Amino acid sequence: MSELITNDETVLELADLMQKVVETSDPTPPMIARVKQAMRQAGPVTVAKAEAQLRDRGFTIPELLTSCDIHLASASEDPTLDELEPSHPVAIFRAENAAILSVIERLRAYINCPTGACSPENPPESSVSDICFSSTREALNELMGIDTHYARKENLLFSHLERYGIDGPSTVMWAKDDEIREMLKDWEAQIRDPELNRGKWATIREELAEPALAEVEQMVQREEKILFPMTLKTFDDADWQLVDESSSNFGWCLIDPRGTFNPREEDATAVSLPIAGSNNEKEKQTSIDGRITFPTGSLSLSELQAIFATMPFDTTFIDADDRVRFFSEGDARIFVRPKSVIGRKVQHCHPPKSVHLVEQILEDFKSGAQDVAEFWLEIKERFLHIRYFAVRDDKKTYLGTLEVSQDITNIRKLEGERKLLVYDN
Repeated sequence: MSELITNDETVLELADLMQKVVETSDPTPPMIARVKQAMRQAGPVTVAKAEAQLRDRGFTIPELLTSCDIHLASASEDPTLDELEPSHPVAIFRAENAAILSVIERLRAYINCPTGACSPENPPESSVSDICFSSTREALNELMGIDTHYARKENLLFSHLERYGIDGPSTVMWAKDDEIREMLKDWEAQIRDPELNRGKWATIREELAEPALAEVEQMVQREEKILFPMTLKTFDDADWQLVDESSSNFGWCLIDPRGTFNPREEDATAVSLPIAGSNNEKEKQTSIDGRITFPTGSLSLSELQAIFATMPFDTTFIDADDRVRFFSEGDARIFVRPKSVIGRKVQHCHPPKSVHLVEQILEDFKSGAQDVAEFWLEIKERFLHIRYFAVRDDKKTYLGTLEVSQDITNIRKLEGERKLLVYDN
């Protein structure tokens, strides 16, 4: 079971100690050593809560990263990670990390041109060898799959940690994930030109490639030494079973895991997580298939569920306390929603760089200044329309926000009229 009993006074004392280092422009080695020792004694869960304290005190993500770097330097390898069954979600994350590091090793060989075609003897204007160019692009394309690894981490591990009051990683680590994503995209965009000369290749290597690879390697270390040990100390097997069940919705990075996580026998019947923001320890689902009466008719629970699954768009409802309370399922689902998102603060479901937009929409909806916000964007040649609606009762009291997302690629192509019956499938 989870090891969540932490002394509030210890958290505050550690936060005060960390704050002194963050606020000092040039902290001395003894000061850093003292913080490292305190972090080692406190453990990853207490450190995460102390970092959340700093965030709540108004420190920015770059400032918090200073503390995170010290935390990483103070952390040691956790031997329990090597004892996990191969089908355990953490073991799968670690297998992906091993594959990621292997790709990085290949990339470093390619960008340094082992064929000699880009050796110092060749002028900067000379072309990059076909082998170096094609091999780099192929390996970089593999590494871009890291987005799947990060998405699974952000939506599953972070959401479960938040249910236990640990939301530091979803603020700081997610921001670093996004930074890595952008660095890899920039690198990939720069090497699209097959006529790259040796001079520009060297510039890309120094300014984009090496910094990106270094950041990916450091993220692997943050996960291995901080995040994974923290989750193992926090989650029970019922939690891990939920993570396992939702993982396939996101997919895998560079590996094809085999087997299904099986909880220990004593935890096999354990109920799911406590819902954050709820007065009860867990929310119960009603399975009675009775009729739900509306002013305009009635539906059974199974009919209502089927209707939501059939709608040509997906919906998500956020309540008046900004917590996700419902999402529809079906073939039209655009954005993956693991069941662990239920009860999660909607602010924690978005990358830190876009949280300000979420806050603005909610603020305007709650104040009554606005009722609708909409966006449209293109992703992988699909045109997506995303709308947010303020949900109010008959007295105009704000009840929450409804998100409606729809792929309208084919709708945009419609022309003229269709008055005859024609099936498109």
